[in-house]
Amino acid sequence: MRLHLRVLVQLGEQSHAQHRAGGAGHSHDQPHPVPVIVRVRNILLLNILVVMTNTSPKPRPQLEEALPHQLRRAGQAWTALWQQRLPDLTSPQFAVLLTLDDHGSLDQSALGALAAVDRSTLTVLLDRLEERGLVTKEMDPANRRRRIVALTGTGRRRLAEAVEEAAQLHARVEDLLGEKRMRQLVEMLRVMGDMPV
Repeated sequence: MRLHLRVLVQLGEQSHAQHRAGGAGHSHDQPHPVPVIVRVRNILLLNILVVMTNTSPKPRPQLEEALPHQLRRAGQAWTALWQQRLPDLTSPQFAVLLTLDDHGSLDQSALGALAAVDRSTLTVLLDRLEERGLVTKEMDPANRRRRIVALTGTGRRRLAEAVEEAAQLHARVEDLLGEKRMRQLVEMLRVMGDMPV
C-alpha cells in the first residue's frame, strides 16, 4: 500500500514538473491548467485513504471487557464461596445428588447428561459419593454393562442440608444484584450453557 502511494506521488510530481518545464515560455499572465495525471493522482489518493480509514482494524477489547475473563472471575468467586459454605460437597456433586432426587434412579449416561457432568469426571465423582454412602451403584439387570445410580437415605439427608446452604449463597448473590437482575443472569447463563458446540 505504501509503495503504491509513493509511485502515484512520484508520477504526479514528474508529470507536473514536465508540464511546468514545457510551459516555461508561456506568459505568466496565463494560469497553468492542472495536469490530468495530477488530478487522477489526487482522486486515487483520496479513494485509497477513504478505504484505508473504513477498513482499519477495530481496537481489541480490554481485559476487563473480555467475556471469558469475567466468566472465569465469577466462577472463581462462586467456587470460593461454595467451598467456604459446603467444604465436603463440590458443586458437581451437589448437581448429581439434586438430579437423582428430582428424577429417581438413573443410569450413569442419563445422569451425566442431566447433571452436565462429563463421563470421566462422573465416574470418579460417583466413586467418592458411594464411599461416603450417599449413593449406590448397581448393575442394570437388563444391560449388564450399565450401572444404575440411586440416592441413599444418607444422601437425601445430606442433600437437604446442602440445599439450605446453597439457598443462602443464592440469596447473597441476589442481594448484590437484585431479584430481577439475578433472574436475568440465570437465564442468560442457561442460554449460554445450551449453545451448540
